[in-house]
Amino acid sequence: MKKILLLLMFLSLMVSPAHAFTETFFGEDFNPDPDPNNLHSHVLDLVNADLAHDRFFSYLNGVGTENFEFFAAGLVTSLQADFGVAGVANIVGGGNSAINNFDGLGRFAVSGNKYFETNATATGTFTISFTHPIAAFGFYGTDIGDLNGQLTVTLSGGSANSYNISNAAAVLSGSALYWAIIDTDNPFTSITFKNTASGGDTFGFDDFSIGTVSQVRDNPVPLPSSLLFLTTGMLFLIRRKK
Repeated sequence: MKKILLLLMFLSLMVSPAHAFTETFFGEDFNPDPDPNNLHSHVLDLVNADLAHDRFFSYLNGVGTENFEFFAAGLVTSLQADFGVAGVANIVGGGNSAINNFDGLGRFAVSGNKYFETNATATGTFTISFTHPIAAFGFYGTDIGDLNGQLTVTLSGGSANSYNISNAAAVLSGSALYWAIIDTDNPFTSITFKNTASGGDTFGFDDFSIGTVSQVRDNPVPLPSSLLFLTTGMLFLIRRKK
């Protein structure tokens, strides 16, 4: 019993409260359908994007996610999403913004049936502001890069930091990515999205997730396969010492 308790104490150290650090997470999956006339075609298996999402969430505890399922479908200029203890996010679209409940033109819902569609331009008219300082932010993006542009985000509040999402350019319409950041050194209160493509481009966004410094762990919870490997190894060592 004592050895089992030691094992549990060891695992608990892996979910301790966070100290200051910064890390980004990125994964991208490409639509394999080469038919440009198939407007409803999109990648079905988000292997890389989901892995980035899972790695991001392995550092988090009790964060909220907005999947847009409870918003009415139709045109919007702005909307508010309540993330509980992390506060409220005010999302202002960059033009042609809507809550959509259908797949089309390469944009689609990653979870549920709805997603947020908006235009991102070089001037950064698509913004999200928060009522509380945020240390973690992540999202799924669809149909990004098909017009040769790359998406960038600028985090403001405390200090301003810009990040290039590094999505592939000139990919087939209907591809998808996940991008996230944890920055407990510089919590931020707003995000501005920009796009390097001339004239901008329309994207789909889904599953916005945010968290405060107190919701970020120092060490990630092992993903299921890693946790199984670790636990099996520890139990093997315990049995060898009997």
